[in-house]
Amino acid sequence: MCGAGVTLVEILAAIALSSFIVLGIVAFTRLAEDSFTAERKSMEAIHVARSCFQQIENAVDQAWANERFPGAIVVPLSISGTYLPETLVVWCPSTGQPRDPNGLPCLDELIVFAVNDSRPNELRKYRCLNSTPAPNPSDLGAWQTVINALKSQSPAESQVLTDRLRTFVINGRVCGAVRFRIDLAPSDSEWNNTSISWNSLSWPQGLFGPSRGTRRVSLHTEIQLQKLASSDSAQQQSSYVFWYSRAFGYSVRKERRPQ
Repeated sequence: MCGAGVTLVEILAAIALSSFIVLGIVAFTRLAEDSFTAERKSMEAIHVARSCFQQIENAVDQAWANERFPGAIVVPLSISGTYLPETLVVWCPSTGQPRDPNGLPCLDELIVFAVNDSRPNELRKYRCLNSTPAPNPSDLGAWQTVINALKSQSPAESQVLTDRLRTFVINGRVCGAVRFRIDLAPSDSEWNNTSISWNSLSWPQGLFGPSRGTRRVSLHTEIQLQKLASSDSAQQQSSYVFWYSRAFGYSVRKERRPQ
């Protein structure tokens, strides 16, 4: 007597079960590949952001400051009445010592971090070749003129920190997504307000004496990097967002406070 064979229904059931198993394996493999790709792109973006922040940190850590210039300022870009704080200026003499330690910096003693106007997906580090004195920090128009002239220099006089900035359009102009903010303690308004006594200024942690005090400069940076490798991606692209903060203090003298 022959044993019972496998029926057609059983064969079809086995094939269907095998198909489900194969589909599950394929889906799991694809998910693993997508996760690996996303993780790799995320790590690449972190590396790019860290490199940019390191360049900024190196400049800020070597910044020179005095009563007339707080070591670093933000020069906003003006577009039809909208101000974008996309340019950071740091007083960082290449020799380590400025020409006039008690006055305003010379332009060639400055390092400028700014978006490249012709390629808004680029964040660049600029060095000026002009040795004339810089404008007063409160003279926004003069500073915007200086920055525009600096950006017109040959690319050989600047360094690309990244070409992966997320871009967006405001009032018909394409801009790069980088933002700087500087907080001072005491603030400029306090420092220049003669009605506020020396002892009443907002000294950080109460660090002041009869003739000297410590002023704190806090820099905050936001960089948004494209998730897509191409700079020609769609405007509404998603992005990686990174934040960075750095602070330093410097000594100010009471007799050099504006009277």
